[in-house]
Amino acid sequence: MRYGFLMIVLISVLVSCTPVRFDQPQPDGVKTLAVFPDDLTGFYVDEDGDTLLVKANGFEYGYGNSDSECLKRSLNSGKMVVKKYKGNYVLSLHEEDEWDVFLVEPDDDGFNLRMIDIGNKDREKMDELSAITDVETIKNDQGDVTYYLVRPSRSEFKRIMKRGFFAEREYFRKVEKQVD
Repeated sequence: MRYGFLMIVLISVLVSCTPVRFDQPQPDGVKTLAVFPDDLTGFYVDEDGDTLLVKANGFEYGYGNSDSECLKRSLNSGKMVVKKYKGNYVLSLHEEDEWDVFLVEPDDDGFNLRMIDIGNKDREKMDELSAITDVETIKNDQGDVTYYLVRPSRSEFKRIMKRGFFAEREYFRKVEKQVD
């Protein structure tokens, strides 16, 4: 089974929520960065002790004190896209046929990682998202909702951001700068 960047965070934090995925990297029509910018490169740790090493050309994510192999992604793989938008970074990771999209909000000590999820019983939030862009419900073979698929234009993506759909899921504190 393939895991996207921080899908472990998604599973552990969002037990009762359903992820929102995108049909393409976001936001549409914004220039893709060739490398991670200097203000994002470095070594990070979250409150669970998970580690994140961000290099100019990709990242390595380690799961706390686990001996398991870390997750690695490269900007050259075609499965990861980074864009700068409205003072933040938007990280899109290709998983199967869709894209998981994360909003990365840097500050002086690290960054907040935000993503969109909809509570399984949060009809009001789903209605609000549906008022902005078309939402397709993707179900598994048993008929359970697996995720929601959206195809926003750039202006719709901007409205999704402004309305606060990207909720904080993890904070990564910078431990040291990366010198590649």
